[in-house]
Amino acid sequence: MAAANEHGRLLRAGEMALRFSLGARRGRLVRLVMAESVMLGLMAAALGMLFATWATPFVVDRIQPSGKPIRLALQPDFAVVFFGIALTLIVTLMFGLLAMLRS
Repeated sequence: MAAANEHGRLLRAGEMALRFSLGARRGRLVRLVMAESVMLGLMAAALGMLFATWATPFVVDRIQPSGKPIRLALQPDFAVVFFGIALTLIVTLMFGLLAMLRS
């Protein structure tokens, strides 16, 4: 995992150097990295919500005692969903900006 991360970082640095040498301004490169980070964050949040929706019935089935079925009406709490999406976006933007500043 670390080797793949380092390989990705080196590829990104080379890509940014090439774009910069072809005349791209630093502000444009920052916007590009931020847009990629936002898209990555939104995809991660969507996949996380899909996984949570899929896994919830499985977890409830595993924790119920034998012979006594549990009936839970699990509704999504939109405050928690929005907090998770916001946190995902903030973290991906921070790491995207950090990657841009290091290259």
